[in-house]
Amino acid sequence: MNRLLSNQLLAGFTVLILAIPLSLAGQIEGCTDPQATNYDPEATQNDGSCFYPETFFTPDQYLVLPSTLDETSGLIYWAGGIWTFNDSGGDPRVYKVDTVSGEIIQHVTLANGDNVDWEDIAQDDDHIYIGDFGNNGGNRKDLLIYKIAKADIPPEENVEVNAEIISFEYADQQSFTTQFNAHEYDCEAMISAGGMLYLFTKNWLSETTRLYELSTEAGSYSILPIDTLNASGLVTGAAYSNELRQVVLSGYSNFIPFIFLLFDYQENSFFSGNKRRIGLTGMIAVQTEGICFKEGYRTFLSCEKSAVPQQLYTFSTEEWTYTASTDILEHPGGLSIEVIPNPVAGGNFEVLIHAPVKNTCQLNLYDSSGKVVFNREYALKPGGTKNTLQVRVPEINPGIYILHILSGEFSAIEKIAIQ
Repeated sequence: MNRLLSNQLLAGFTVLILAIPLSLAGQIEGCTDPQATNYDPEATQNDGSCFYPETFFTPDQYLVLPSTLDETSGLIYWAGGIWTFNDSGGDPRVYKVDTVSGEIIQHVTLANGDNVDWEDIAQDDDHIYIGDFGNNGGNRKDLLIYKIAKADIPPEENVEVNAEIISFEYADQQSFTTQFNAHEYDCEAMISAGGMLYLFTKNWLSETTRLYELSTEAGSYSILPIDTLNASGLVTGAAYSNELRQVVLSGYSNFIPFIFLLFDYQENSFFSGNKRRIGLTGMIAVQTEGICFKEGYRTFLSCEKSAVPQQLYTFSTEEWTYTASTDILEHPGGLSIEVIPNPVAGGNFEVLIHAPVKNTCQLNLYDSSGKVVFNREYALKPGGTKNTLQVRVPEINPGIYILHILSGEFSAIEKIAIQ
């Protein structure tokens, strides 16, 4: 089976940690990512301890943005286009950019808004959120987020809208003395996830980022940090994929850009799982500002005008974040299966399948990196209460594997240990 088909089979599921039999009772915590230097093939629960080799790549140049957007900051992909704006001092206006021509095809102006220092943009199903929380001097007391209803934005026409206001302060900030680019209370990155907003700070002194959680409801809030990540640089943008359960942070250190991939985390504790930093080569003095997911793993990254024109880059996160262990999902597949024995001694075992079934089924066995190590089609006896598959996988290495059975619209997944 090719990789495309395996991705299609696995893409719709949600994370499932299937119990290893009683002989392996209890979860084994450790690094579950095969790409990490400290990968533990026996681990069944990710404890966030993975370390990665130093990694670099150069994203593809996608298109140059119009000169109107020479200080582009923040990106979302919605309604078939890229939405962005200019940062501090720009018009209180969000622009829709055609992803083929690069032309501005629509704009939305905030009738009750002002662009003090707009830095990032996020969205959920019903609203767009614009963060006016840039704070280079560390002295702002008017931090806020504009909340715009998507229903107020027509498909094509330019429009002026009124936004709801979410204002906030950092409850842990004690000093408001101006310290230009020399403090810990700047912010340029925001996502919307699980009905909440999450802010990632740009900490000039420590080059860490603190995570804050904030309500999406209009009002005034005092917020405290809930976690911290050593970003080894200044975080300038954030993107979230609910489909993939991934967060990507963009930023730079000494104006050399990087991205930070957060994945396989617990609930919305984004720093609890895998944290992988990727350096962007061939982009020295490129001031990356905005980032968003387009579809699947495909991502857009923007930079404002500096040593290069204002433009979009594109790349995929798949090669660094795809593993069977993070892509296998809980799915109401309709099949009930049992693997005997489990753990398996060698590569010989039986799979008991309970109704409903079709005339045939496809059996795929994946290793922990998502590679198909065995696949075969089996004939079944429809209408019976039980089918038994005799599985023989020669020369298989010991480890944890994912078994996927597909019969028509019915499917089942089981995790097995091979000794």
